[in-house]
Amino acid sequence: MESTKDWQKANDLGVELAENLYPNHQSAVYTHLDGKNHVLHNHIIVNKVNLETGKKLKEQKGERRSTSTRNE
Repeated sequence: MESTKDWQKANDLGVELAENLYPNHQSAVYTHLDGKNHVLHNHIIVNKVNLETGKKLKEQKGERRSTSTRNE
């Protein structure tokens, strides 16, 4: 099983990713091991309302933001 430092690092990276992808939005990052392969990973939940503008985040179903350079 991963050490406490691994869990914290994974969570910190998830928080950083959420802040970069969704500035001015509230987010929650949940870090855990998946049940089958025990892989440490994050789930990121984002509030769609922009805290500065009050406007709703516009994303299409299945749309993905580019994370390749931000998530390494």
